[in-house]
Amino acid sequence: MAKANILIVEDDPLIAADIKSILEDHGFFIGGTVQTGEEALHQARLTVPDLVIMDIRLEGEMDGIQAAKQLWQSLKVPCVYLTAHSDHETLQRAKQSYPWGYIVKPFTARELCIGVEIALNQRDFPPLLEVLGTSDYTFIRNAVATAKAPPKVEGSLGDLSADLLDILCGLWLQRSESAIPIEVSADDMLRFRGVQAQKSGSGRRGGYDAKWRAQIALHLELLAQVRVLTQGERKPLLELRPSKAPFHWQVKPGPQLAQALFAPFPETTLLSRKVLQYNPYRQNWEKRLARFLSQHWRENRGSSSSELSIQTLLDTLAADIDVKHPLRTKTHLERSLDTLAQDRVIERWAYSVPTTKALTRLTRPQLDFWFTQTLQIEAPANISEAYAGLGKPSPSTHNAGASSLAFIRSLRQQKKLSLMDAASEIGITHARLSQIERGDAPGPQTYQKIKAWLFKQF
Repeated sequence: MAKANILIVEDDPLIAADIKSILEDHGFFIGGTVQTGEEALHQARLTVPDLVIMDIRLEGEMDGIQAAKQLWQSLKVPCVYLTAHSDHETLQRAKQSYPWGYIVKPFTARELCIGVEIALNQRDFPPLLEVLGTSDYTFIRNAVATAKAPPKVEGSLGDLSADLLDILCGLWLQRSESAIPIEVSADDMLRFRGVQAQKSGSGRRGGYDAKWRAQIALHLELLAQVRVLTQGERKPLLELRPSKAPFHWQVKPGPQLAQALFAPFPETTLLSRKVLQYNPYRQNWEKRLARFLSQHWRENRGSSSSELSIQTLLDTLAADIDVKHPLRTKTHLERSLDTLAQDRVIERWAYSVPTTKALTRLTRPQLDFWFTQTLQIEAPANISEAYAGLGKPSPSTHNAGASSLAFIRSLRQQKKLSLMDAASEIGITHARLSQIERGDAPGPQTYQKIKAWLFKQF
């Protein structure tokens, strides 16, 4: 797999040369060095780097934070800030651009390399996780998530089990091209869920609590006990075997999952990784809404806005209206949607009839009115972009007169690259690359990534 391509944006030539020298000495690939935000945007559009090392105070009309925002919004290229400015106001502005790191000058070579290494490591935990999008998978995952069990009783399926199923699905799609076992660990699962390792007495990150690892083990075993009807027989959802190391397993998809995962053109959907980080007990409404919306947007080709009824959302949540206190149900739903909007899982939401949100009490007539209302829920830009052009023929303007980008298939075969390897180098999912090779049109951001990748091949 190709090395990560790093772009340095620093207006002091001596510091830029120092950064370049340090990173190259430690095995990193530097694809370019520029001095202004405008140059950074131009260079990034040509080469689509994996990471940008960005100074905040730059010459020119835009500073590093403004450039970083545009890089993320237009190309989804992340930045690590390397700056002498660490005041509160600058930090607050920088946070709005979703940086992957913040290194304060003066820095040591070790601090720089660790910061870059940690940032690049986030590529293994992408903000969007690719999972199966088939109706069978969705039905199974929903059944797992909403399995009824006594509260606070161990040994029952639920939203945590559904999270692990999604993680496994994503890992199978990332790591394998056939139904062979892959090795996973409890720590992998906990990192995917955003759980922080505990600190040791020295103040450094130590490891994960044995109780957390045991909880992951329990839910994996529960998933292995699930049987699904396949060709008239009940067969395991997945196969689980302990590995040599503690809390490590060899995991293989069952027949139904394997058939869908490794079909020539697997039907997949994109799920925000933030969904995995929500508490499976206190934030299960957020989880279930996000899973439903991810599938809904996939089915509707990433339509920027969807109109959904309260009835549909409550059915998705497997929730009934609290008849005695109906306002609690309304408030719970609104707060869950607010959380999704705050975390950019959705772009925004609103009632189709604006006055609905203003209801502060629900009499019976008002309850009936609320129950029949619909919500406008807008997909975030990264979802809309990922599905842009899905199922549509590629326009000739994207490819110098050619009807599609289907030639990529023959090109990567000449280069002896698998679909997964090529997709990883481009920076898109392998399912999306498969669709493009069959003639689907990429969105503008995806097209720029493909263009930059093609430029490197010749």
